[in-house]
Amino acid sequence: MLDSEIDFEPLYPKRGKDKSEDGAQPILKKIKKKKIKLATPRTMSFSGWKKLQRRRSWKRTTVKVLAVMMVGVASGVMLGNWYKNYLTGLAFDYSNYKLEEYEMNRIAVLNSISGSNAQSENDFSNLVATLKSAGKTPKNLSASQNFALAEYTASLATSYSAVGIGKVATIATQDITSSKKFDGKTYTFESLSKGLLTIANCAVMDVGSSSVTVLKGSDLRLDGETGVYEATWAASGTQYPLKKYVELNGLEPSRLLPYVISSKTILEEASVEIVDGVWEEKPVFEFTVNLDPVTSVLRYYKQVMQTSGLKDAPKFDDVSIKFLIDADWNLVRTEVVEHYTVIYGVPAGCTGTLNTTYVFNEQVTLPIGGEQ
Repeated sequence: MLDSEIDFEPLYPKRGKDKSEDGAQPILKKIKKKKIKLATPRTMSFSGWKKLQRRRSWKRTTVKVLAVMMVGVASGVMLGNWYKNYLTGLAFDYSNYKLEEYEMNRIAVLNSISGSNAQSENDFSNLVATLKSAGKTPKNLSASQNFALAEYTASLATSYSAVGIGKVATIATQDITSSKKFDGKTYTFESLSKGLLTIANCAVMDVGSSSVTVLKGSDLRLDGETGVYEATWAASGTQYPLKKYVELNGLEPSRLLPYVISSKTILEEASVEIVDGVWEEKPVFEFTVNLDPVTSVLRYYKQVMQTSGLKDAPKFDDVSIKFLIDADWNLVRTEVVEHYTVIYGVPAGCTGTLNTTYVFNEQVTLPIGGEQ
Protein backbone atom coordinates (compact mmCIF):
# COMPACT_ATOMS: atom_id res chain seq x y z
CA MET A 1 0.00 0.00 0.00
CA LEU A 2 2.89 2.34 0.59
CA ASP A 3 3.88 2.33 -3.10
CA SER A 4 1.25 2.70 -5.89
CA GLU A 5 1.17 3.32 -9.58
CA ILE A 6 -1.14 6.05 -10.81
CA ASP A 7 -2.25 6.77 -14.44
CA PHE A 8 -2.48 10.41 -15.27
CA GLU A 9 -5.95 9.99 -16.74
CA PRO A 10 -8.52 12.67 -16.06
CA LEU A 11 -10.51 11.80 -13.02
CA TYR A 12 -13.53 13.30 -14.68
CA PRO A 13 -13.12 12.92 -18.54
CA LYS A 14 -14.91 15.25 -20.92
CA ARG A 15 -18.07 13.98 -22.65
CA GLY A 16 -16.79 14.85 -26.09
CA LYS A 17 -13.42 14.14 -27.59
CA ASP A 18 -11.02 16.88 -28.48
CA LYS A 19 -9.39 15.82 -31.76
CA SER A 20 -6.27 17.70 -30.90
CA GLU A 21 -5.71 15.33 -28.02
CA ASP A 22 -6.15 12.08 -29.99
CA GLY A 23 -2.46 11.80 -30.77
CA ALA A 24 -1.21 12.67 -27.32
CA GLN A 25 -3.57 10.50 -25.26
CA PRO A 26 -2.02 7.12 -26.14
CA ILE A 27 1.42 8.44 -25.23
CA LEU A 28 0.24 9.73 -21.83
CA LYS A 29 -1.33 6.35 -21.13
CA LYS A 30 1.99 4.63 -21.67
CA ILE A 31 3.90 6.96 -19.29
CA LYS A 32 3.59 5.85 -15.68
CA LYS A 33 5.21 7.44 -12.57
CA LYS A 34 5.83 6.07 -9.08
CA LYS A 35 4.89 8.21 -6.11
CA ILE A 36 5.87 7.44 -2.47
CA LYS A 37 3.08 7.96 -0.04
CA LEU A 38 3.65 8.15 3.74
CA ALA A 39 1.56 5.90 5.90
CA THR A 40 -1.48 7.81 7.07
CA PRO A 41 -4.95 6.70 8.04
CA ARG A 42 -5.97 7.61 4.50
CA THR A 43 -3.41 5.22 2.90
CA MET A 44 -3.62 2.24 5.32
CA SER A 45 -6.22 0.49 7.40
CA PHE A 46 -7.15 1.93 10.79
CA SER A 47 -5.94 -1.22 12.60
CA GLY A 48 -2.58 -1.02 10.82
CA TRP A 49 -2.21 2.62 11.81
CA LYS A 50 -2.90 1.82 15.47
CA LYS A 51 -0.30 -0.99 15.47
CA LEU A 52 2.30 1.39 14.05
CA GLN A 53 1.53 3.99 16.73
CA ARG A 54 1.78 1.35 19.45
CA ARG A 55 5.20 0.31 18.17
CA ARG A 56 6.38 3.91 18.15
CA SER A 57 4.96 4.53 21.64
CA TRP A 58 6.63 1.34 22.99
CA LYS A 59 10.02 2.48 21.64
CA ARG A 60 9.66 5.92 23.23
CA THR A 61 8.61 4.36 26.56
CA THR A 62 11.50 1.88 26.49
CA VAL A 63 14.01 4.66 25.93
CA LYS A 64 12.55 6.62 28.85
CA VAL A 65 12.58 3.58 31.16
CA LEU A 66 16.19 2.77 30.28
CA ALA A 67 17.18 6.39 30.91
CA VAL A 68 15.46 6.37 34.31
CA MET A 69 17.13 3.07 35.19
CA MET A 70 20.57 4.41 34.27
CA VAL A 71 20.00 7.52 36.39
CA GLY A 72 18.76 5.34 39.24
CA VAL A 73 21.76 3.04 39.10
CA ALA A 74 24.17 5.98 38.95
CA SER A 75 22.36 7.67 41.85
CA GLY A 76 22.42 4.44 43.82
CA VAL A 77 26.16 4.06 43.34
CA MET A 78 26.79 7.68 44.31
CA LEU A 79 24.51 7.47 47.36
CA GLY A 80 26.08 4.16 48.34
CA ASN A 81 29.56 5.62 48.18
CA TRP A 82 28.41 8.70 50.07
CA TYR A 83 26.87 6.52 52.80
CA LYS A 84 30.00 4.40 53.06
CA ASN A 85 32.45 7.27 53.05
CA TYR A 86 30.58 9.89 55.04
CA LEU A 87 27.42 8.70 56.73
CA THR A 88 29.25 5.82 58.37
CA GLY A 89 32.16 8.08 59.29
CA LEU A 90 34.67 5.85 57.49
CA ALA A 91 36.24 8.29 55.05
CA PHE A 92 39.52 6.38 55.26
CA ASP A 93 40.89 2.99 56.19
CA TYR A 94 43.35 2.80 59.10
CA SER A 95 44.89 -0.32 57.59
CA ASN A 96 46.43 1.86 54.87
CA TYR A 97 48.80 3.33 57.47
CA LYS A 98 51.81 1.50 58.88
CA LEU A 99 52.29 2.17 62.58
CA GLU A 100 56.06 1.78 62.48
CA GLU A 101 56.35 4.68 60.03
CA TYR A 102 54.94 7.11 62.62
CA GLU A 103 56.52 5.83 65.83
CA MET A 104 58.95 8.03 67.70
CA ASN A 105 62.63 7.17 67.39
CA ARG A 106 63.20 7.83 71.07
CA ILE A 107 66.95 7.23 70.95
CA ALA A 108 67.31 9.86 68.23
CA VAL A 109 65.26 12.40 70.24
CA LEU A 110 67.22 11.73 73.44
CA ASN A 111 70.45 12.14 71.48
CA SER A 112 69.19 15.52 70.28
CA ILE A 113 68.70 16.51 73.94
CA SER A 114 72.04 15.22 75.21
CA GLY A 115 74.11 16.07 72.15
CA SER A 116 75.44 12.51 72.15
CA ASN A 117 75.40 9.64 69.66
CA ALA A 118 74.26 6.82 71.91
CA GLN A 119 73.00 3.56 70.41
CA SER A 120 71.04 2.24 73.41
CA GLU A 121 68.46 3.75 75.78
CA ASN A 122 70.54 2.43 78.69
CA ASP A 123 73.02 5.21 77.93
CA PHE A 124 70.47 7.85 78.99
CA SER A 125 69.76 6.65 82.53
CA ASN A 126 71.61 9.69 83.99
CA LEU A 127 70.29 12.22 81.46
CA VAL A 128 67.88 13.96 83.88
CA ALA A 129 70.60 14.39 86.52
CA THR A 130 72.98 15.71 83.86
CA LEU A 131 70.45 18.26 82.62
CA LYS A 132 69.58 19.44 86.13
CA SER A 133 73.24 19.82 87.09
CA ALA A 134 73.62 22.06 84.04
CA GLY A 135 70.68 24.18 85.24
CA LYS A 136 68.32 22.91 82.56
CA THR A 137 64.55 22.70 83.04
CA PRO A 138 61.70 21.61 80.75
CA LYS A 139 61.53 25.22 79.49
CA ASN A 140 64.86 24.61 77.74
CA LEU A 141 63.40 21.78 75.62
CA SER A 142 60.70 21.61 72.98
CA ALA A 143 57.35 19.99 73.68
CA SER A 144 58.24 16.86 71.71
CA GLN A 145 61.61 16.56 73.47
CA ASN A 146 59.95 16.93 76.87
CA PHE A 147 57.45 14.20 76.03
CA ALA A 148 60.19 11.83 74.87
CA LEU A 149 62.19 12.36 78.06
CA ALA A 150 59.10 12.06 80.30
CA GLU A 151 58.09 8.82 78.59
CA TYR A 152 61.62 7.48 78.96
CA THR A 153 61.69 8.44 82.66
CA ALA A 154 58.39 6.57 83.17
CA SER A 155 59.92 3.46 81.61
CA LEU A 156 62.56 3.47 84.39
CA ALA A 157 60.01 3.62 87.23
CA THR A 158 59.84 0.71 89.68
CA SER A 159 56.08 1.27 90.07
CA TYR A 160 53.38 3.65 88.93
CA SER A 161 49.71 4.50 89.10
CA ALA A 162 47.90 6.38 86.32
CA VAL A 163 44.23 6.97 87.10
CA GLY A 164 42.08 8.80 84.55
CA ILE A 165 38.58 10.19 84.96
CA GLY A 166 36.61 11.40 81.96
CA LYS A 167 33.43 11.57 79.94
CA VAL A 168 32.26 10.94 76.40
CA ALA A 169 29.44 13.28 75.41
CA THR A 170 27.41 11.68 72.63
CA ILE A 171 23.84 10.34 72.31
CA ALA A 172 24.06 9.91 76.07
CA THR A 173 26.90 10.84 78.41
CA GLN A 174 29.31 8.02 79.21
CA ASP A 175 31.33 8.35 82.42
CA ILE A 176 34.77 6.77 82.22
CA THR A 177 37.52 5.51 84.51
CA SER A 178 40.75 4.38 82.88
CA SER A 179 43.33 3.11 85.35
CA LYS A 180 46.80 1.68 84.69
CA LYS A 181 48.94 0.35 87.52
CA PHE A 182 52.29 -1.41 87.95
CA ASP A 183 53.63 -2.77 91.22
CA GLY A 184 57.01 -3.84 89.90
CA LYS A 185 55.82 -7.33 88.95
CA THR A 186 52.41 -7.03 87.31
CA TYR A 187 50.65 -4.56 85.03
CA THR A 188 46.89 -3.97 85.19
CA PHE A 189 44.64 -1.91 82.94
CA GLU A 190 41.09 -1.22 84.16
CA SER A 191 38.58 0.14 81.66
CA LEU A 192 35.26 1.05 83.26
CA SER A 193 32.39 3.15 81.94
CA LYS A 194 28.74 3.68 82.62
CA GLY A 195 26.03 5.43 80.64
CA LEU A 196 24.62 4.26 77.32
CA LEU A 197 26.75 1.16 77.87
CA THR A 198 28.07 -0.45 81.04
CA ILE A 199 31.60 -1.81 80.58
CA ALA A 200 34.05 -3.27 83.09
CA ASN A 201 37.21 -4.99 81.83
CA CYS A 202 40.59 -5.48 83.46
CA ALA A 203 43.67 -6.74 81.63
CA VAL A 204 46.43 -8.34 83.69
CA MET A 205 49.98 -9.10 82.49
CA ASP A 206 53.07 -10.12 84.45
CA VAL A 207 56.47 -8.66 83.61
CA GLY A 208 58.09 -10.70 80.83
CA SER A 209 54.89 -12.65 80.13
CA SER A 210 53.75 -13.44 76.60
CA SER A 211 50.07 -13.59 77.55
CA VAL A 212 47.36 -11.27 78.90
CA THR A 213 44.34 -12.28 80.98
CA VAL A 214 41.16 -10.21 80.65
CA LEU A 215 38.59 -10.36 83.45
CA LYS A 216 35.02 -9.07 83.46
CA GLY A 217 33.71 -6.89 86.25
CA SER A 218 30.32 -6.53 87.89
CA ASP A 219 28.68 -4.32 90.55
CA LEU A 220 30.05 -1.16 88.93
CA ARG A 221 30.03 1.62 91.55
CA LEU A 222 31.30 5.18 91.87
CA ASP A 223 33.52 6.34 94.70
CA GLY A 224 31.91 9.65 95.61
CA GLU A 225 35.10 11.01 97.14
CA THR A 226 37.51 10.29 94.28
CA GLY A 227 35.06 10.16 91.34
CA VAL A 228 36.62 6.85 90.30
CA TYR A 229 34.54 3.83 89.26
CA GLU A 230 35.28 0.49 90.86
CA ALA A 231 34.08 -3.04 90.10
CA THR A 232 34.01 -6.52 91.57
CA TRP A 233 36.24 -8.65 89.37
CA ALA A 234 35.60 -12.26 88.33
CA ALA A 235 37.92 -14.89 89.79
CA SER A 236 39.05 -15.99 86.32
CA GLY A 237 39.06 -14.59 82.82
CA THR A 238 40.00 -15.12 79.20
CA GLN A 239 43.67 -15.53 78.36
CA TYR A 240 45.09 -14.13 75.12
CA PRO A 241 48.55 -14.41 73.59
CA LEU A 242 50.11 -10.95 73.93
CA LYS A 243 50.25 -10.56 70.15
CA LYS A 244 46.52 -11.31 69.83
CA TYR A 245 45.64 -8.95 72.67
CA VAL A 246 47.58 -6.11 70.99
CA GLU A 247 45.94 -6.93 67.66
CA LEU A 248 42.50 -6.50 69.26
CA ASN A 249 43.21 -3.63 71.67
CA GLY A 250 45.99 -1.75 69.93
CA LEU A 251 48.57 -1.70 72.73
CA GLU A 252 50.07 -3.65 75.62
CA PRO A 253 48.74 -3.15 79.19
CA SER A 254 52.22 -1.82 80.07
CA ARG A 255 52.04 1.16 77.69
CA LEU A 256 50.99 4.30 79.55
CA LEU A 257 49.58 6.38 76.67
CA PRO A 258 47.71 4.88 73.73
CA TYR A 259 48.56 7.67 71.27
CA VAL A 260 51.38 7.75 68.72
CA ILE A 261 53.27 10.93 69.59
CA SER A 262 56.23 11.87 67.42
CA SER A 263 57.47 14.59 65.10
CA LYS A 264 55.44 12.86 62.36
CA THR A 265 52.13 13.00 64.25
CA ILE A 266 52.41 16.36 66.04
CA LEU A 267 50.65 19.02 64.00
CA GLU A 268 51.28 21.83 66.43
CA GLU A 269 53.04 22.18 69.77
CA ALA A 270 52.84 25.05 72.23
CA SER A 271 55.86 26.44 74.03
CA VAL A 272 56.56 25.11 77.50
CA GLU A 273 55.34 27.29 80.36
CA ILE A 274 55.60 27.10 84.14
CA VAL A 275 52.16 26.54 85.64
CA ASP A 276 51.06 29.15 88.15
CA GLY A 277 51.45 27.72 91.65
CA VAL A 278 52.85 24.30 92.41
CA TRP A 279 51.76 20.67 92.28
CA GLU A 280 52.30 18.94 95.61
CA GLU A 281 54.90 21.55 96.58
CA LYS A 282 56.82 21.16 93.30
CA PRO A 283 56.97 23.47 90.28
CA VAL A 284 55.09 22.06 87.28
CA PHE A 285 55.69 22.73 83.60
CA GLU A 286 52.93 22.66 81.00
CA PHE A 287 52.83 22.16 77.24
CA THR A 288 50.16 21.13 74.72
CA VAL A 289 50.36 19.18 71.47
CA ASN A 290 47.74 18.89 68.74
CA LEU A 291 47.97 15.56 66.98
CA ASP A 292 47.16 14.27 63.53
CA PRO A 293 43.67 12.70 63.91
CA VAL A 294 44.61 9.64 61.85
CA THR A 295 48.23 8.68 62.45
CA SER A 296 48.20 9.50 66.17
CA VAL A 297 45.33 7.06 66.84
CA LEU A 298 46.67 4.02 64.97
CA ARG A 299 46.71 2.17 68.32
CA TYR A 300 44.02 4.05 70.14
CA TYR A 301 41.14 3.49 67.68
CA LYS A 302 41.24 -0.24 68.44
CA GLN A 303 41.03 0.45 72.16
CA VAL A 304 37.98 2.67 71.56
CA MET A 305 36.32 -0.09 69.54
CA GLN A 306 36.90 -2.68 72.28
CA THR A 307 35.88 -0.53 75.22
CA SER A 308 32.81 0.86 73.41
CA GLY A 309 31.62 -2.34 71.73
CA LEU A 310 31.88 -0.82 68.26
CA LYS A 311 31.79 -2.82 65.02
CA ASP A 312 33.11 0.06 62.92
CA ALA A 313 36.24 2.07 63.60
CA PRO A 314 35.70 5.60 64.91
CA LYS A 315 36.70 8.54 62.73
CA PHE A 316 38.68 11.19 64.62
CA ASP A 317 38.52 14.89 63.79
CA ASP A 318 41.08 16.18 66.28
CA VAL A 319 43.15 15.13 69.31
CA SER A 320 44.72 17.55 71.78
CA ILE A 321 46.80 16.62 74.84
CA LYS A 322 48.01 18.95 77.59
CA PHE A 323 51.00 17.63 79.52
CA LEU A 324 52.05 18.63 83.01
CA ILE A 325 55.50 17.43 84.10
CA ASP A 326 57.75 18.22 87.04
CA ALA A 327 61.37 19.37 87.04
CA ASP A 328 62.51 15.72 87.07
CA TRP A 329 60.61 15.02 83.85
CA ASN A 330 58.00 12.90 85.60
CA LEU A 331 54.50 12.94 84.16
CA VAL A 332 52.18 14.66 86.64
CA ARG A 333 48.95 14.94 84.66
CA THR A 334 47.61 14.66 81.12
CA GLU A 335 44.40 16.27 79.87
CA VAL A 336 43.01 14.85 76.64
CA VAL A 337 40.29 16.42 74.49
CA GLU A 338 39.20 14.66 71.30
CA HIS A 339 36.34 14.76 68.82
CA TYR A 340 35.30 11.76 66.77
CA THR A 341 32.35 9.99 65.17
CA VAL A 342 31.12 6.48 65.95
CA ILE A 343 28.29 4.33 64.61
CA TYR A 344 25.55 3.26 67.02
CA GLY A 345 23.08 2.31 64.30
CA VAL A 346 23.39 5.93 63.15
CA PRO A 347 26.44 8.22 63.16
CA ALA A 348 27.02 9.89 66.52
CA GLY A 349 29.45 12.72 67.15
CA CYS A 350 31.47 12.33 70.35
CA THR A 351 33.48 14.69 72.51
CA GLY A 352 35.81 12.80 74.80
CA THR A 353 37.79 14.11 77.76
CA LEU A 354 40.15 12.22 80.05
CA ASN A 355 42.22 13.72 82.85
CA THR A 356 44.86 11.35 84.21
CA THR A 357 46.98 11.77 87.33
CA TYR A 358 50.33 9.95 87.60
CA VAL A 359 52.32 8.77 90.61
CA PHE A 360 55.71 7.05 90.22
CA ASN A 361 57.95 4.98 92.44
CA GLU A 362 55.50 4.67 95.32
CA GLN A 363 53.66 1.67 96.76
CA VAL A 364 50.81 0.56 94.49
CA THR A 365 47.86 -1.69 95.26
CA LEU A 366 46.62 -3.54 92.19
CA PRO A 367 42.88 -4.13 91.65
CA ILE A 368 43.54 -7.81 90.93
CA GLY A 369 46.58 -10.04 90.49
CA GLY A 370 50.08 -9.40 91.77
CA GLU A 371 50.74 -8.92 95.45
CA GLN A 372 47.76 -7.39 97.24
